[in-house]
Amino acid sequence: MLEKKNLGILAIVFGGISLFFSWMPIINLISICFGGAGAILGIISIIINRKNKKNLAIIGTVLSISSIVIAIIIFISFTAQLERTSNYVDNVTGIKTNKKSNVLTIQYYDYSFSESKEYPLKISDHERLGAKINIDKATVYKLSKKYSYPSMHDGELKVEGFIKLHISVAASKYVSIYPTQGTAILDSGEQHYVDGIGHWDGHIASNATKDGFIIIPIKSLKSVTSLKNIRFKFLGAHINKDHYEENENHDYDFHIKL
Repeated sequence: MLEKKNLGILAIVFGGISLFFSWMPIINLISICFGGAGAILGIISIIINRKNKKNLAIIGTVLSISSIVIAIIIFISFTAQLERTSNYVDNVTGIKTNKKSNVLTIQYYDYSFSESKEYPLKISDHERLGAKINIDKATVYKLSKKYSYPSMHDGELKVEGFIKLHISVAASKYVSIYPTQGTAILDSGEQHYVDGIGHWDGHIASNATKDGFIIIPIKSLKSVTSLKNIRFKFLGAHINKDHYEENENHDYDFHIKL
């Protein structure tokens, strides 16, 4: 017998709309609603036409269910991508901050922190040796527990926190600057070699600008606000561009107030 087509046609229409929007992240949530409506209409049409032909009903039902499956797969993939990109990753420094779970990753080691505080800074040394050095940001991390930290220069340390400094060097002459090999002295009395994250300093050509982060481990830290002063020292030199020899040295000595 001939198929009663009205519900089958509606199922195909709803299924087609659902399939069209199913490939669009976020919007495909709407397509799930259209697909659900199309599937219901298709199933009802199959029941009504149980003794008749069911071609349109079957097509509408299959189309609607397929669009729902596609929409769910696309939505899951999209949310997973959002989760990955919600983690800040700096490919140059190797520092990653997982904002959702409060995890600081330094050179592939994860450190869970209970709190962090960012301090904007305006600290600079203008054109000494032909290089302008700026320290514009410090972030203090209070770890959720005491961790073992493999310091590059001080060996294995038990730490309760970290300081991350952002530094830029704008050279007007050929210089050799090494913030990543500096020393930090905290107002608590701790003194540590800093760890450079990535290879962003060193020889810097005239008129070039380079920037990056350093990490200062903290063995004892009550809270992110308990640290008030950091003394940061490192070496720099002006290089003779003809002979590539250091012909003027300077000890940089920054006093940072948080």
